[in-house]
Amino acid sequence: MATITTPITDSTHSPIVTINAATTINEKLIPSTFPQWRAQFEALLIGYDLIEFVTGKHKFPVIDALNPTASKAANSHWIRQDKLILHAILASTSTTITPLLSACKTSCDAWTTLTRLYAGKSRTRVMQLKEDLTLSNRGSRSVTEFLQGIKVIADELAIIDHPVSDDDLTLYILNGLGVEFRDIAAPIRARETSLKFEELHDLLVNHESYLWQLEQQSATSFVPTANYSHRWRPQSFFNSRQSRWRPPAASPPPRGNTGAPRNGSFNSGQRRFKPKCQWCDQFGHTTKQCPKMTNSDFSANCAASSQRKNHKWLVDSAASHNMTTDLSNMTINSEYDGTDEVVIGDGSGLQVSHTGSLSLKTSNRVFHLRDTLCVPTIHKNLISVHHFTKHNNVFIEFHPTYFLVKDRITGATLLKGECEDGVYPFPEHLPSIKKNITAYVHERTTTDGWHKRLGHPSSKLVNHLIHAFSLPINKNGHSSLCTSCSKNKAHRQPFHTHGLTSNLPLELIYTDVWGPSHDIGINGFKYYVIFVDHYTKYIWLYPMTQKSTVQTIFPQFRNLVENRFNTKIKSLYSDNGGEFIGLKTYLSVHGISHYTTAPHTPQQNGISERRHRHLVETGLTLLTDAHMPLSYWPYAFQTAAYLINRMPTVILNNKSPFELLFNQKPNYLKLKQFGCLCFPLTRPYNKHKLEPKSKPCTFVGYSLSQNAYLCLDSSTDKIITSRHVIFHETQFPFQLTSHSNVSSSPSAGQQSSVSISIPKLFFDPPPPSSPLDMGHEVFTSSDNGPLSAPSPLQVSTPSSPLVFASPVSIQLPAPIELPASIDISASTVPSSEAIRVHKMTTRSMNNIYKLKKSFLVTKHPLPSSLEPTSVTAALADPRWREAMSTELTALMKHNTWTLVSPPLDCNIVGCKWVFRVKRLVDGSVDRFKARLVAKGFNQRPGLDYKETFSPVVKPVTIRTVLTLAVMQGWTLRQLDVNNAFLHGHLTETVYMKQPPEFRNPDYPDHVCCLTKAIYGLKQAPRAWFSALKHALTEFGFLNSKSDSSLFVFHTGSNLAYCLVYVDDLIITCNNSVFVASLVDHLGQKFSIKDLGLLHFFLGVEVIPTAAGLFLTQHKYIRDLLARTNMDGARYVNTPLSTSVPLQLNDGSSSIDSTEYCQVIGALQYLSLTRPDISFAVLNDQMTGDYKVKTLNQ
Repeated sequence: MATITTPITDSTHSPIVTINAATTINEKLIPSTFPQWRAQFEALLIGYDLIEFVTGKHKFPVIDALNPTASKAANSHWIRQDKLILHAILASTSTTITPLLSACKTSCDAWTTLTRLYAGKSRTRVMQLKEDLTLSNRGSRSVTEFLQGIKVIADELAIIDHPVSDDDLTLYILNGLGVEFRDIAAPIRARETSLKFEELHDLLVNHESYLWQLEQQSATSFVPTANYSHRWRPQSFFNSRQSRWRPPAASPPPRGNTGAPRNGSFNSGQRRFKPKCQWCDQFGHTTKQCPKMTNSDFSANCAASSQRKNHKWLVDSAASHNMTTDLSNMTINSEYDGTDEVVIGDGSGLQVSHTGSLSLKTSNRVFHLRDTLCVPTIHKNLISVHHFTKHNNVFIEFHPTYFLVKDRITGATLLKGECEDGVYPFPEHLPSIKKNITAYVHERTTTDGWHKRLGHPSSKLVNHLIHAFSLPINKNGHSSLCTSCSKNKAHRQPFHTHGLTSNLPLELIYTDVWGPSHDIGINGFKYYVIFVDHYTKYIWLYPMTQKSTVQTIFPQFRNLVENRFNTKIKSLYSDNGGEFIGLKTYLSVHGISHYTTAPHTPQQNGISERRHRHLVETGLTLLTDAHMPLSYWPYAFQTAAYLINRMPTVILNNKSPFELLFNQKPNYLKLKQFGCLCFPLTRPYNKHKLEPKSKPCTFVGYSLSQNAYLCLDSSTDKIITSRHVIFHETQFPFQLTSHSNVSSSPSAGQQSSVSISIPKLFFDPPPPSSPLDMGHEVFTSSDNGPLSAPSPLQVSTPSSPLVFASPVSIQLPAPIELPASIDISASTVPSSEAIRVHKMTTRSMNNIYKLKKSFLVTKHPLPSSLEPTSVTAALADPRWREAMSTELTALMKHNTWTLVSPPLDCNIVGCKWVFRVKRLVDGSVDRFKARLVAKGFNQRPGLDYKETFSPVVKPVTIRTVLTLAVMQGWTLRQLDVNNAFLHGHLTETVYMKQPPEFRNPDYPDHVCCLTKAIYGLKQAPRAWFSALKHALTEFGFLNSKSDSSLFVFHTGSNLAYCLVYVDDLIITCNNSVFVASLVDHLGQKFSIKDLGLLHFFLGVEVIPTAAGLFLTQHKYIRDLLARTNMDGARYVNTPLSTSVPLQLNDGSSSIDSTEYCQVIGALQYLSLTRPDISFAVLNDQMTGDYKVKTLNQ
């Protein structure tokens, strides 16, 4: 209540009001009740006209020099009234908040402090409150309690100027109610008008009452009959898998009187339904209440008993350790194998069963109880003052009637407890003392098991984690040498780092690209790029199919991290690769400094190089330990990055990059062994109820966008993302398919056989690179592209019949080895999928395996014709050896280089072998071509080359000359120049390394001083064109002004045209004798191959007909469709859609511009023979997101 003191004699002053907060404010202020407290206090102050004191409008009076007596009285009056308001504020706050206001001198200061603390308008607080609204759910609370909690959060948002609309508030409430209220939630969602909170409150409370009545009726309506077994099911949508709200038995229904008994028992005329115990098969009680079940029976499936022996914790200054009588109090525990005992007052000892740790949560902070002993025979839970103050950085003050826990640094009171019967128990209302019962236990494993779970880190690091986090461990196990680590972690000594430093995350980012991989990864990945934060050492890894994708990935990465951590990337450190040089404009526009290494000095980017080594070593170790193929390296490397980010390091004072970046400790109990057998819950995706709830899969990593695991389903080649997974960490599915089973023959005359089981690999076009999925939590089955699945094929020797088995193997004679390049998927023998699963009689059911003739021709190349990717593989094939020998012979014949000692301070260009299979129009193999190519990207402009432009013939010129030849009846002659670029002379001095695997044994350290323009040099096309132009002009040809690649000869009656496209020439003339003389002239200058009449030129097939020439690019079209993954696409009559308009924002957010340009360029060239698509292609020069939908169409 409020009282008015005696009025001041000065009539200008209002009476002083005294506020009794104990009677006017119904509850004291705590952090969670600020909106209610503020509403009461504001109403009280407004009622007494004192609100301007706390808002600052009624300020301290200014002294009037003309009337000092009145000014002094006014000042005194203001001070007294303000102090009374300040006292009321302090008296209405709890003991945890009062110390925060001790420094406030006026009521306005106190009011402002409380508003800033509990009604701050910061973006962080708004986001936190909105997240609380989103995650709110009713659980076991009544509807009234649930709605009150929602309303409190909404009021807090309204106080800080972020009110929640009625529609949003309704949506939050309906999402948190649960499935019991879905009958009423559906019509509420379908309403066209908004619902007020009061209306929604009435509807939900009434529906809750109805549900209560319905459950009471269903519970009392069952009457058992003799010799009749009936399983009771709740009516309507209440089934056994859904949680139901049951009011307490002793409480009446929320609304109305349904006639049901209020004491929770039936009357004498009613018979209660008797449940059946699943433990002893007797009626009348449940398994939980079964008298035949001992306490130990629960230990196999439950981590805690349903009731606690004692939940109070007593603060004891004489206890040397924290002690508990109930093991369920501990969050982490392990069995105690020692012989130490707890000595009590009479000298006897009590046995210790477990050791572990737990946490006690309060409204202000969490207190940790480490080194806690579980003593089953003790009667009380004891908190050691020594351990409590040491581990929580606090001190305790004991008073006769209470005790205080205060912060050691600030002295702020963190907790207050009352004295009861001479002891000091912790407050009983602490929510952390009770622990929910879990339906599983953490399996104990050995040190080696944790070594594998954590991704094979060092033993020192494993021991540190086990000790720091009290991880469950089986001490009876012994440590052994990890073979997988020994195979993959041998390395050289490290390099010294440079002097760049950072003080905050994202100030300095290191980046580098790894690849190409010898084994193409799943989804076609050949590279990956990493971004390493210099301050936290955190790694972001993005798999890629091309290096150029870096220019797309980095802007996405920048937007992600800058938005997530609310800071800017200031500097980027990389090498001088073209993928990073292309980012210079982008970095300059966004104000990001770009540091690069010195040329040919990757050691300066040592942090990235060291992360590469760590990632590759860890990833290969994971693959080796799981017996998985190397094609799974993208999943292994991403898992390695996930684990490395969670490994403590000495550089960060034994903190992990994850902990330093996100300011929270990682959850190590979530980790499982990579590649092990797992069973994810697949019931939500079953087609009918009789399907199994799970299927065997292979664990391949952790989701970056969800709190879930990635499981590879070998039967469907899909990735299942699920949190509900059962792991068998001692079994590895790929171990069964990767080992070779060698069976020795019983006699010397019998030949042994080798059984090889090879997984079938499927490659689909790669999806767009994205990390952060990247990592959030809906449990869905995601298809990340068909993956490599262990679905072996069966092939047997010709002497043995085919046998259907699962899995099936390849039976080969022992001396024969299976080449690694053979594509088993091209085999004509049926796979294991030919097992009969239907009534239809197929050819394979009758042991007929001969393919139909219509399927004998395939567009896919035979395994023996695959192009090698390395010189070693090429030298193993005699056909490629012959091709390389032919290339070297041509180089020597043209005196392409001379061997010299490498000069000082010169740029030496590298070289490599390129292998191509040349094919005819029908796709058959023409010849094997090997080419020695210089690495022109190492050349420096102005030093190694100057001009590089070389013209090629235009498509319109080709059509014009062909049309002229058809109209005049002239023949078309085609020539090809062998090793054309070798005929061009260099004007610059260029040094090149000797060819790989073909070094001169007498001069192994010499370099090649080039005299001819070898393939790969930037100026090579221009040098060749200059030589050819000189030869044609010498013969009398003139260069056309409209097209530099067209040469015209017109002397007397002879008229000839020569089209040039690099080393392909087309000649047409009105005189065949002139053409023969021209061919002889060119043959004297160059190595010419006369291909006869024109039939195939630049992907265009030329077919002479009676009406003229028929031009087709069907092979080019097939290759284009195969490259864009549209082999099975159906034809359309119009090249562009006539009904679907293209919008500016159609399609996904971004697309690879390189792929888009390649497709548009290919379609432009295709218009050479397909003028019907010219309009669609030439008018499709679009930019931005508009091009996405066009590419899809």
